[in-house]
Amino acid sequence: MSNASNRSRLALDMRFYAILSHIFPLRFSHKVALIACLGMQIPWVSLTMYLTPLSDRLALSLIDLAVIAGTLMLGVLLTCTAMQALMVPLYRIHAATRASGYVDRLPEHYRDEMGEVMKLVNRLSTEAVTDPLTGLLNRKGLLEGIKACPRGAVIVFDLNQFKQINDTYGHQVGDQVLVQVAQCLKAQIRQPQDLLARWGGDEFLMVLRDATEGSAQQKARDIEALLARCWLDGSVRPAPSVSFGIQMLTGGNLQTDIEQADQAMYEHKALRSDGVNGLTNHRSMHGV
Repeated sequence: MSNASNRSRLALDMRFYAILSHIFPLRFSHKVALIACLGMQIPWVSLTMYLTPLSDRLALSLIDLAVIAGTLMLGVLLTCTAMQALMVPLYRIHAATRASGYVDRLPEHYRDEMGEVMKLVNRLSTEAVTDPLTGLLNRKGLLEGIKACPRGAVIVFDLNQFKQINDTYGHQVGDQVLVQVAQCLKAQIRQPQDLLARWGGDEFLMVLRDATEGSAQQKARDIEALLARCWLDGSVRPAPSVSFGIQMLTGGNLQTDIEQADQAMYEHKALRSDGVNGLTNHRSMHGV
């Protein structure tokens, strides 16, 4: 069964839980008690209605015994079916915690214990793939998301002279620079199809889905120019700038593609230190 059909089935099954949440909004145990009570009462009421006209008989026939057994089995079946439907939130939580990639967020509008657990799972799932400083994806989040992007381009950005900024102004200003750079980069991607992550330290990684070589080069130049204008007021010296490297994704070894983009970035950084700038003067494209 496909992921789409699984999501549709789970969404449909959640309707039963939603109905009971209108009756007992604050306690999951109350929902369980209602199902258990109905599961016991249905067969007993049915048996009472069936056996009352037979009270003058001394013995029950095989048909009577079959009806009694069938009624009890029906009660058990209805109880088990209802309990399974009621436990769908647990199945969804289990799927979310075991998934190897992105999963749909769990609903957060329920107010009982199960609702609190679903909120917690959503929060922990988000924190696991998010950089706490910039709010971008972290390395784990990007590696999970990039699996669904077999074609496109990966661009590695690295801040130049960031250590000098930290040493001069302190880590608080350095963190502010990282946050501002992250915001500038985020404004340049197409959401949700493109991906952006803080790869580590002062290094960022951008994945442009279905990008061509030309569009990836233009995007890198635009970002370089944009960041150069962010600190024209001289509030930070040296003004933050970036070096970058580009690698086209071909659906092959992802780690190799990222390593090649990283190598291209270091070549660009070396050329900048020699007073050379621009993609035309250094080998920033690999595997094209």
